[in-house]
Amino acid sequence: MIMYTSLILRRMPSRLALTMAVLVAAFCMASGGEIDVRKTQLFLDDEIIESVTLLERVLHQPVRHSENPLLSPEKPWEGSSMNYLGGVYRDEATGLFRTWYVGVVSGGVPGMPKIHYPICIALSDDGIHWRRPKLNHYAHLTGGPNNIVLHLDQGCAAAPTILHDKNDPERAWKLIIHHSPETPCHYYVRLATSPDGINWKWETTAKTGVYAKMHDRLTAMLDPTNREFPFVLFGRPALSRDYPLLYPGRIWTREVFQTRLSADAGRISEDPVPVLRPDLEDPTDTEFYHMHAFTYESLHIGMLMTYRVSDPPRAEVQLVTSRDLQSWQRVRPRSVFIPSMLPEGRDHGIWDAAGVQPALSPPIHHKGALWFYYYGGPEFHGSRFLNGDYRLGVARLRLDGFASLRANWREGTLTTRPFKWPGGKLVINCEPRGVPTESWVRVAVLNEAGQALPGYSRENSDPIERDSVTATPIWSGKPQYLDSLIGKKIRLRFFMRQANLYSFKALK
Repeated sequence: MIMYTSLILRRMPSRLALTMAVLVAAFCMASGGEIDVRKTQLFLDDEIIESVTLLERVLHQPVRHSENPLLSPEKPWEGSSMNYLGGVYRDEATGLFRTWYVGVVSGGVPGMPKIHYPICIALSDDGIHWRRPKLNHYAHLTGGPNNIVLHLDQGCAAAPTILHDKNDPERAWKLIIHHSPETPCHYYVRLATSPDGINWKWETTAKTGVYAKMHDRLTAMLDPTNREFPFVLFGRPALSRDYPLLYPGRIWTREVFQTRLSADAGRISEDPVPVLRPDLEDPTDTEFYHMHAFTYESLHIGMLMTYRVSDPPRAEVQLVTSRDLQSWQRVRPRSVFIPSMLPEGRDHGIWDAAGVQPALSPPIHHKGALWFYYYGGPEFHGSRFLNGDYRLGVARLRLDGFASLRANWREGTLTTRPFKWPGGKLVINCEPRGVPTESWVRVAVLNEAGQALPGYSRENSDPIERDSVTATPIWSGKPQYLDSLIGKKIRLRFFMRQANLYSFKALK
């Protein structure tokens, strides 16, 4: 069904195809797949929801760290601005943070004529204070040790995406980049791999890279369930000659196209197809600069970088989601996830006021929160007096805290779709927001027909009155015991007052 529908959509005019894609996605969502509550169930979309009363969906923004900016260019090969942030990861075994970023683009470093496009690494023990290792891989370019791990000698290149593949230890680190060996730019997808993130080798050259019919801002995510085409590529369309019917006479347009790359980086699965475009709900000065995505528990989350082209130009981040890595839905309400701070922020000297661009890697779960790294600066395209000055920052979010369902002073309810209970304990992430006796969350367990099970009704549910990311509901003061329900289809019904509900799961 999905493959057949995709084939039809690629042969439709673009506007009709996009409309049909939305309808197909709605049908698939309505029909409902099997829900696995061993994975955290978020409320960024309606997949788990059957009905709600007196609740609203609220999107939450991560809080910028007080010590930002964390890392600023200071070496000659870094220039005056951080160009692209390929990824930030933390080694769970050692606790070491690592970030990969791009220094100078297109050379021009005084006294270092061979520097063209250096991909650098920095290390941190706490994710806040960073240091540059002294490496000799490219000492010949700088006249001594530096922190460059890869270098492109010529042409055009865009952001490198750093991926961690724990199932491939000899090639555990993978870098995917769009590279044009010459100008004018005609980009090819290239792959480099590394066992340790420091010692890299190219697996495709500038001549053997795949032409994916997309422009510079290409990003990638890893889908280990697809062995033949494990890399999902997102980008914006390339030269108009590749899409003569869609974009006659245009060089490029800023919206999101998608395709897949083979494991050996030698083929793409199909010509890129459009998956996200600005629509009538967007301001007319909105373009989609790029998107990167990651898998988070039960769904895939995309960080959509929106570009507001009006003066002063700005870059912000919105969220999108997918359940199948084919259709993407923008989260409603369409609140900004990581905002710019224009125009007031620039007037007050805030360093990242205009441009906020996220790292091309998943958020890091650390110290009970999600850490979102980004690079930001005071301008984004078109400033008449500012130039670059992008630096590293981080913003932190409550665990699972992308969105909540919120009840105010009147009691609200949420009823889930039926799902098989896998065993374990039910844990919920919730935040009562007022006086304990007046703000709470209660939970009832229902059978598939929607009737409360004996002993697990609203009346039996002890109120949860404290903020917790792992609250364990109990009924009538007794320890939770749901193993008798293993393999049976149940529903949950949440009753809330002056509280946020972020997620729930079955925890073994």
